[in-house]
Amino acid sequence: MCHVSPSESEPEIVVSAAVALTVRTLAAKCGAPPETILHRLVSLGVAVEHSLRHGRRCSVPDGRSTVHVSASRTTNRPIVP
Repeated sequence: MCHVSPSESEPEIVVSAAVALTVRTLAAKCGAPPETILHRLVSLGVAVEHSLRHGRRCSVPDGRSTVHVSASRTTNRPIVP
């Protein structure tokens, strides 16, 4: 497990080593601090959950622009070899 604290005013977030590696990889590719990437991923996750729960579009500011999220559930058939 990896503990990440985005700032003094925000609670610590505990993620698995795999998630921490993914966040660090994205941060390196985007040229942003890992804390910023994690914060954006959490914000998008919350927006998707809110959109699914309430059935409407949500907007998430990401620092430079606003991301609009409209999520829906679909049923996928299992892949049978």
